[in-house]
Amino acid sequence: MEHLPVHLAYEAFLGGPVQYRWMYPFERFMGDSKRSVKNKAKVEGSICAHYLHRETSHFCSHYFNHMMLIPRITRNEVNVTERSQFTLSIFGLPGRSSGKTNVHWLTEKELQSAHVHVLINCVEVKPYIELYNNFHYELTGEQATTTDIHAYFPSWFKQQLACNVESSPQVLHLRNLAEGPIKRAKKWHTYFVNGYKFHTDEWTEGKKTINSGVFVKGVTDGGEDDFYGVITHIYELEYNYLDSENKVVLFYCDWYDPSARGTKINKKYNTVEIKMDRRYKHYDHFIMAHLVRQVYYTKPIGHIETDELVEDLAYQVDEMSQNNHVIEVEQLTSLCDNEVEGQQVDSSVLLPSNNVDEDDEESEAEDNFESNEDNEDFE
Repeated sequence: MEHLPVHLAYEAFLGGPVQYRWMYPFERFMGDSKRSVKNKAKVEGSICAHYLHRETSHFCSHYFNHMMLIPRITRNEVNVTERSQFTLSIFGLPGRSSGKTNVHWLTEKELQSAHVHVLINCVEVKPYIELYNNFHYELTGEQATTTDIHAYFPSWFKQQLACNVESSPQVLHLRNLAEGPIKRAKKWHTYFVNGYKFHTDEWTEGKKTINSGVFVKGVTDGGEDDFYGVITHIYELEYNYLDSENKVVLFYCDWYDPSARGTKINKKYNTVEIKMDRRYKHYDHFIMAHLVRQVYYTKPIGHIETDELVEDLAYQVDEMSQNNHVIEVEQLTSLCDNEVEGQQVDSSVLLPSNNVDEDDEESEAEDNFESNEDNEDFE
């Protein structure tokens, strides 16, 4: 059934939304109408009365929405907290964790990578990134790469805020942000965000539902710089603020190779084929939780063409199956079995002899001679 989503997507591309051309809503409506019949003597009237009663109740419920005793919890609901007026854009985002809370101490490499990722995704830090790009271009004559930003931007950003004498609330928050998070981070196996339920790859082992696949949209629309991966860990980083709790949730993911060697996009069916044995080489595992979308990886139905040629090897003698020797069948000469007592059957009775052929030839010769004599008499 892995090929079914491909055909459904192509069918929707040709025919448009399916809700305008299939019969399931009408069949469901007729089934509900038949089950609502209470008086079998007047079937049509019973259906009409039930339909009017249901429409009237639904219409009146809009005027008593605040008094309705119905559950308002939606699927994969998250807790939305009120944000402070001076909170940065990366803090206070909606999301909800689930499961046991564990503690993880970040290494220096993990702490540096996570801190840089938080900085480049903060809206208030964007002007400083542009200033750093201009500073790097004036200093080296080249544009700053991703490696340069990850290596030098945090220290440069902290130095710029230390030289800034302005004491606005935003600058104070940015100074605290530049100090970086603490090494002690919380860790979960389940997190609800963006209407999805995410699991770590370890937690999904042995389960029927797999919620560990993630997708991050790139800058371009063609999909060449989109990232696909699997969640390995879910961390919550805490920044040492005094006025409020400033926390941010990051996904630690193993990314597949986004280049053409590892990711192939089928523009006709709008599907993506991923070569899962190729991984992203750079150390950039973290991603903000509110930036990801959920994907599901099916079993491969094909392969990605590569530039490497695989030469066909000839079959070896050891790998070939040996044929069995043909056993010659002895010719039947007699039906007598010397080991069995009793009356035996002579083979001459069953097998045709050469005498029979000789008798047939003599009879044919006599018939030909008689036919010749009759012809002479007639003449």
